[in-house]
Amino acid sequence: MLGKRGARTLGWLAASVSVLAACNAISGLDADYELAEGGTLPADDGGDGSSDSSARDGASADVSTDVTAPDASGTFRCPASPPTGQLFCDDFEVDVPWTRSEIVPTNGSSLSAEDKIGDGDSRGLRAHAAASSQSRKVARWHTVADALSVGTSIALAFRFKLNTADLGYFVLAAIQVNNHPSFGNAEYGLAVYKSCPGASPCLDDNNPQGEGNGHAFVGNVGYVIGQWYDAKVTVTRDAGGYKGTIMVDDKALDSNGETYFSGNPTKVEIGVGAFYSSAESGLTAEAVIDNVVVTQR
Repeated sequence: MLGKRGARTLGWLAASVSVLAACNAISGLDADYELAEGGTLPADDGGDGSSDSSARDGASADVSTDVTAPDASGTFRCPASPPTGQLFCDDFEVDVPWTRSEIVPTNGSSLSAEDKIGDGDSRGLRAHAAASSQSRKVARWHTVADALSVGTSIALAFRFKLNTADLGYFVLAAIQVNNHPSFGNAEYGLAVYKSCPGASPCLDDNNPQGEGNGHAFVGNVGYVIGQWYDAKVTVTRDAGGYKGTIMVDDKALDSNGETYFSGNPTKVEIGVGAFYSSAESGLTAEAVIDNVVVTQR
């Protein structure tokens, strides 16, 4: 999202041009995939997604810090009273309202919190994107702020594992700046790529608006199906615009801190699941998300 990463070899580019073209088409700049296109969608529990948040939503504090630690049993739990700087927390052990959900295609896709699929056999969120011929969007979204001031950062921490990842590209989690005057919606987050230079498949930052000539892979990291990972996506606004960083376990992905775009958002959302995918027919993807914590500083 936040800058271009350098040259790729012509040989690799020729081999992967079809995947990159699909990724660029669904990067969020294309109106077909903008989250705001249909307004608020129903939550997956049948509600309209507009219900009041629980005590796990914190105030928009300007100081931040620590993410909640596991309890004495070693299991992560969101606190009943959010610490300073925590905007949102969901360990999926109880039903916490999210602002909205998306499920595309509806036939065969699913998005639900289930027992014994989360970290340590806890509850977790399963996002299954079914076979289709269109971009898949299976995600929960939550509005965490109505502004992002200069000098402010928002961080989205979570755990995840991939059960299947056949699609050429899809996003696992993102921070999205909505109603942006230049882009409409613009997101920065962690994505899964089937074809990467070097080791494939891999994890890297998503294909964002403004990144020319396809996606530049530098610092991407491999993954293992069925293995749990910690991840943290951070977006910071400074005087020049927005910058981002991503950590997967102890690995910093190539988020080089270059300014991406500027402007005043009227809404900041976080999303998790399997979404904004490439559109290959007959392929699926499934991710399990757990222990979502959003902080601001």
